[in-house]
Amino acid sequence: MIAPMKMTLRILCVFSLMLFIGIHDTEAKTIKYEKVQLDIAQNEIPFEELLDVGIMIFDPNVPEKENPMIFPEIRKAEARYMPYHLKKTLENTGHWGGVWVLPERSKAIDLIIVGRIEKSDGLDVELKIGVWDVVGSQWINKTYESNIAKSSYSKRRDLTQDPYQNIFNKIANDLLQIKQSKDREALIRLSQTGEIRFASELIPVYDDYISKNKKNIYSLERLPSEDDEIMQRIL
Repeated sequence: MIAPMKMTLRILCVFSLMLFIGIHDTEAKTIKYEKVQLDIAQNEIPFEELLDVGIMIFDPNVPEKENPMIFPEIRKAEARYMPYHLKKTLENTGHWGGVWVLPERSKAIDLIIVGRIEKSDGLDVELKIGVWDVVGSQWINKTYESNIAKSSYSKRRDLTQDPYQNIFNKIANDLLQIKQSKDREALIRLSQTGEIRFASELIPVYDDYISKNKKNIYSLERLPSEDDEIMQRIL
């Protein structure tokens, strides 16, 4: 497995070449580079309000027809690299529970993030992001855009700062805003639904604890007792 920093350097090297090729087309265009501040928790979040997050490996969106501005191997590397850095961003906020990068969708995690790379050419990046909770409700369906500052390719750049950090911060801040719009009881109920969905996948006895409507939205019908030995073993 390629270390994240080595992967970052390889991607930046290729993007430097792409930037050099396209520099004459962009010199006349004034680009305003934004800096998005990440919302960091100022106080410890109660454990029962910490939702777990799973991030799927992104869709690299490599076109079947060859495109001289898209390097398939680099795009595929980005599709693995970007979820990792989004994971680190969410962890750094202190607003979430466990955060994992997943090879496939899980039914047991409170939130699932799915992404597709719409554009990534060394100057601009666009990500299509979808987020669903374990109940089945969609939190986000949005295309995020950001410009990559030319200083990101400088030898004197801050190696601790990811070139894509602004777009990760946007996603994290949007997720937090939606989470904060829900009350404590709703967050707890969401986590409980995830636990029962997971249990029912393993043991049919829990099937009648949860129901699903025609829109594939899950609802808790009842909860097991606090001293349920099977649930204690599963969780």
